[in-house]
Amino acid sequence: MRFYSPQGDQSGRSEAASDDINEFFKSILQSKRLKPEEKRDLEVIARLQSKVDSEIEDAKKLAKQQARTIYTCEGCGLQVMGIMAFAEHDEATRHMTYRGKKVTFEGIQ
Repeated sequence: MRFYSPQGDQSGRSEAASDDINEFFKSILQSKRLKPEEKRDLEVIARLQSKVDSEIEDAKKLAKQQARTIYTCEGCGLQVMGIMAFAEHDEATRHMTYRGKKVTFEGIQ
């Protein structure tokens, strides 16, 4: 079980500092001073935070992949790098929209 700062890596902490924080929380969980329900609450929070962190990492990977993909407009042949730039082009021209296609962040449908 790992605990993470809500600010993530942006806080400027090194990995060693994160390990120190995790050890601190680990020692709190092993403490005899915590009530069983407090321990359960901390463990649930840690599991939920881990799930959120995993989802954020997946979204970052997808965004990184889509940012490097080259998309070609079927209307004018313009090639742009990244789904955001392609969506902006379609919003301005409606080339894909007029062809019954929808530009989404998962790609083109």
